[in-house]
Amino acid sequence: MPKVSLDQRRLDVLRQQLYGSPHKITKNQQDQNRPDTQKALITADMITRNAQAFNRINTPVETGTMYLRQDLTKIFVLSFLALTVQLLLYWSLRMNLIHLGF
Repeated sequence: MPKVSLDQRRLDVLRQQLYGSPHKITKNQQDQNRPDTQKALITADMITRNAQAFNRINTPVETGTMYLRQDLTKIFVLSFLALTVQLLLYWSLRMNLIHLGF
């Protein structure tokens, strides 16, 4: 039973964050004229959307550091390659392997 109330509190907090005050949500009052099957489908759809929003909010923080690590690795590899090319060009100029028209 406490798990249901905890989930309900989380959904209420999400609704309040998305829609503002909780008094603005009057979907249940509008749905009173609809058949029960439509009410059940709408309720299931709302629960699914709220669960998806809750899962998006709780994305792991590690994904940001993982992308940062990948980006830094690419930067270091490319800079190492650029420095290697520069050193090879310098060495080939010093050894007269490349002749420039200066």
